[in-house]
Amino acid sequence: KRAGGPDRGLLLNALPGTGKSHALTSSLNRFMSRRSRTRATVFVSRHDLARGPGRESWAFTRGRSHTSPSQPQAPCSQGARQAQLNSLRIPAMVGCDHCPLLASCRQNQSQSPDSPFYLAQFAQRARVTVHPVQHFLLPKTFEYSRVVALDDVDLLGLCVESIVLTRSQLEKALDWAKQHSDHSYAQAFPGGVSPNRRKFRQFKIHPAKRLSLGQFK
Repeated sequence: KRAGGPDRGLLLNALPGTGKSHALTSSLNRFMSRRSRTRATVFVSRHDLARGPGRESWAFTRGRSHTSPSQPQAPCSQGARQAQLNSLRIPAMVGCDHCPLLASCRQNQSQSPDSPFYLAQFAQRARVTVHPVQHFLLPKTFEYSRVVALDDVDLLGLCVESIVLTRSQLEKALDWAKQHSDHSYAQAFPGGVSPNRRKFRQFKIHPAKRLSLGQFK
């Protein structure tokens, strides 16, 4: 995260229907009312659950192919082609860059049904913007946000790759880092490096035989 950004997070873990989203709405609105220049980004798993009392002034960004009874038009007019790109593991923005309707998609701030408006959504001026959870993998969506909230989101769903490490592999990596303390890779050693003595702090390996790590973008 850039300098000056949020340095801590708050994770609420409770049963469904206990008021997590309501607490988020009231707390975030109160926080924003005291800071005139602050921006916030909220990520949700379902649009039909994202709207509610207290969120009338929030701006909502929909996914490329999202539709609903009240919003029958998808923001992107090339949904089928984007689905093909996705199946080939090609970034969707590549399709946007070669779309003949790119200019109108960026400029359609009124979300007129005559043109796509997916990219225009990202230019909304609201201080609180709501995005589908898949946009969390696009850091530009919350680059200037002081507050980032994930509302009713499965964190494991954000994992883009799972790597299994054995205890012996981890021990070898830590031993190498101790022997090459000046290497840039060694700076990531758990606990860090003392700036004065250049000695690693003590780090104990968990006795578990296998560790599973999730990599996030």
